[in-house]
Amino acid sequence: MAKLDALDVWEADKAIDLADWTLGVVSGLLRPSFQALVLSAKDELLSLQVSGARLPSGERGALFHVAGRGTFELVRLERWPAAPGGAGERVLLTLRVWPKPS
Repeated sequence: MAKLDALDVWEADKAIDLADWTLGVVSGLLRPSFQALVLSAKDELLSLQVSGARLPSGERGALFHVAGRGTFELVRLERWPAAPGGAGERVLLTLRVWPKPS
């Protein structure tokens, strides 16, 4: 089975200045909000499973920058109980490319 690497993910509100936020992310000035594994990527959608103790806020107006993938808006957030023997709840995110391509 192939090993999945966790990607860094940064979270911000849509009201943020996108240029300043992106600059902070790519320059390394901003610390990642959490890490996640890519479960699927199709067209404009990206599905992630959050890994580690830090979790996304779940705010509807949230934007996410996924390392190596770009910027996305939140479409859906699902919270699942911890797997048997696991620690902490499981969080799945469905994200859509943002801003939406024309």
